[in-house]
Formats: sequence, structure tokens, C-alpha cells
Amino acid sequence: MKFSQDWGAVTGLSFRTDGPPIMASTSTMGHIAVWDLEKKRLHSEIREAHKGGISGLKFLPNEPLLITSSSDNSIKIWIFDLPDDGGRLLRLREGHSGPPTKVRFYGVNGKSILSAGRDSTLRSFSTEADNLNKSLGQASFNRKAAKRKGVKHDTKKMLPILDLCSEATREKDWDNIAAIHRNSKIVTTWSFDRSCMGEHKIMHQRFKGLKNVEALCLSISTCGNFVIIGYNTGHLDKFNIQSGMHRGSFGKEIAHDGSVRGVAIDGFSQMVVSGGSDKLLKFWKFKDHSEIASMELEQSVSKMILHLESAVLAVAMDNFKIVLVDIESKRIIREFTDNAGSVCDMSFSADFRWLIAATSDSSIKTWDISSGKLVDWFTVTPLCVSLTMSPSGEYLATVHAGSPGIYLWANSTLYSNVLLHPLPELYDPLQLDLPMITMDGRNGESCLPALCH
Repeated sequence: MKFSQDWGAVTGLSFRTDGPPIMASTSTMGHIAVWDLEKKRLHSEIREAHKGGISGLKFLPNEPLLITSSSDNSIKIWIFDLPDDGGRLLRLREGHSGPPTKVRFYGVNGKSILSAGRDSTLRSFSTEADNLNKSLGQASFNRKAAKRKGVKHDTKKMLPILDLCSEATREKDWDNIAAIHRNSKIVTTWSFDRSCMGEHKIMHQRFKGLKNVEALCLSISTCGNFVIIGYNTGHLDKFNIQSGMHRGSFGKEIAHDGSVRGVAIDGFSQMVVSGGSDKLLKFWKFKDHSEIASMELEQSVSKMILHLESAVLAVAMDNFKIVLVDIESKRIIREFTDNAGSVCDMSFSADFRWLIAATSDSSIKTWDISSGKLVDWFTVTPLCVSLTMSPSGEYLATVHAGSPGIYLWANSTLYSNVLLHPLPELYDPLQLDLPMITMDGRNGESCLPALCH
């Protein structure tokens, strides 16, 4: 007998062995065709079973279960138990179909990781159980139409998310995640509790109709009511995240003479700190938006993160230096200068013991804050584009260029006695390989750095 499917080349075949004379075939378009071998005709089909081409399928022995895998970074189990012997989705496990661009732990318990990918989706991954993983959806200019037609056919899909921030305080009341998109002046809001994109697309009216305006940085207040956004035009605006309404701007006309590249809000929502390409750190009153003070740096600000409990700001500059600034005294208290590349991302440990940074020379470095010394250093290929340390101190999560996965590293100091001494000047860092799945099913082995494995 001969069959022909009209929706792409055949990528796989599998036969049921639990009784019914059924064969399944898959296509490059993500469809599954189910053929009745006794009647020699098409029995049923599952359209758009995957968003990408299906690379493999297999009926489980003596079970009405079909497993499929796809280039969209998902694996699905289909059960054939419908009255007409058709198939339905039983279980799935999926990740980003494009490499993640940003990763951050969500909340204060360290059990969930938020990640944004080049596929324009926002996802949450659990460190406890896979069944707690969830997708918050794909960013779209027309969310309702995308939901109706399916994300694969969304013509209003937004560009990838480059940065995000979250605050769990009011997660059940309104949107509590804000995200910046590539080459976009619009900031989107998301709801972790409802697992969906929010109603608001935040943009100041002054930018309406203007081109070459981009949102570059943002921060949500600890009360969960406000989001502050910095732009490449030098503007720094405050919005109510619940209503999406504008609540004021910092500076008379602009906050910085150049791009605003970093913004942070202190733990009491009393002070805002912004850093720009004009080599200035500026301190503002949160309520009336007036300037308190400014600090001149050696070079333009590249990235900023704030440790809320200690009120210490880590500032990465274009000359590859990282400085720690006490935002209360407005003084530099530490300098870390031994970087050979620009800083891709930074993270404090929850106890303010370490500062961990990923740099463009493929290094991941850990500094002891109290001594100001480098205590751990390893390199990994491909380079790390974003990292985050869990609030519980258990894990370091990293994402890497070109890789669709999130890599979780365990903190070795929690399980064994690790002596952390300052590294010598001529220290040769460990070269680590990311875990790989081999044909025999075992994870590839790699060396272990001092702090994480």
C-alpha cells in the first residue's frame, strides 16, 4: 500500500503494537497523521502538534501512547483514547524554542526561575518539580487574536525580551512583571499568578510616532505599585504598573545627557538611582522626582544591580570595571578591576557575601565582597549571557549564547567544607564544558569550580 501526506515531507514513522492496525507519520510542518492500515486510508490527524518540524516519534510497546519530539524544544506524549480512536495530548515538557536572553529568580523562596527567550516567550521553571513549570505566553501586540489563532500564526508577535524585573508582593492583585523588548519603546506587563501577558503596554505619549526610541532598563518598587523605565533618549519615567498610567518624570527635561543604562529603587521606595552613558550616577527622591545628588564615574555605566538589604549598588562600566556604591553614603566602597571583557550580567548572593559576574571573555567570576578579592573563576563555552543567584543561596542559574536550556549550578559550600582563598595573580581558570546528553544516555562530565557544580 502507499500513502501520501500533503503537509510537508515525512520525518518519521511508527506503528501501534497494542492491537489497532495504526501507523503514525510526522512532517516538517509539525503535523501528525494517523493511518488505518486495514482500511488503507487516513484515520485522523493532529494539526500543529508542534510549533516546529517533528524530529522523532515512537509508539510505546503495547500502549496507546505516542511520544514525539521537535525542533521547538519540546517532547509530548499523546494518548489514543477518544471514542473515534483519535489522539489527544496527555503530557508535555517544553522549553524555549529560541536561546534564552535573560534569567532571574522569582520571589523570595528561590523555587521559580523566570526566563525570556529569542522566541519572544516568557517562561517559569521550577527548581523542585517539572510539573510546576509553566509558560506565560508569547509577547504579542494583539494578545486576544494570538490566543484565538495560536502563537504559530500570530502576525503581531513582538520582538524578543531583553530585560525583565518582577516583584511578588502584589502578584495576586495585578500584573507584577515588566519586560523590555529589543528595539522597542514599549514595556509590556505580565502576571505570574495568571500565567499570561498583561493588559498594559507602557509608553509615554511623548514618544508616540517617534522612531529610534528604545527602553533600556527598568525596575519595580518593592511595594509592587510602580515601575521606573530608562530610555536611550535620557528620559526616566515612573508609571503605575496596575493602571499603566504615567506618574512623573525625573529631571527637568531629561534625567541624563545620554542613554539611561541602569535604574534601581531602594528597599523603602524612597530613593531612585540611575546610571547613564554620561558617566554619572544620579540619586533622586522617589516621590517628588527631585535630584538629591550625583556622582561622576570613570566611564559610562554599562549595567547596574542593587542588593536591597545592604543598600549597595554594583555598577559595571564600559572600561570593564565593577564598583560597589553605598547608596546611603553615596561612596564607592569596593572596586573590581581584573576583567578582560565587558560584563554581560551580575548577581549578588542573598547574604551579600559574593558578587558573581559573567563577562564577554566567557568567564564567570566570584568576588568575596568583604575582602574585595577574586575567590572563584572558571570559563565556559558558549559564553554566559545572563545569570542569577537564588535567594536561598542554593543555586546559580545561567543561560548561554545559542543554547536553548537553563543551566542550574549547585552551591558547593552548602554541602562540603570549601576553603575560599584569594586566587593568585597568575591563576589559570578552569575550562568547563556544559553538560551534554550522549547516545548512551549519560550526562557528559565536567570539572567542578569551587563554589558551584
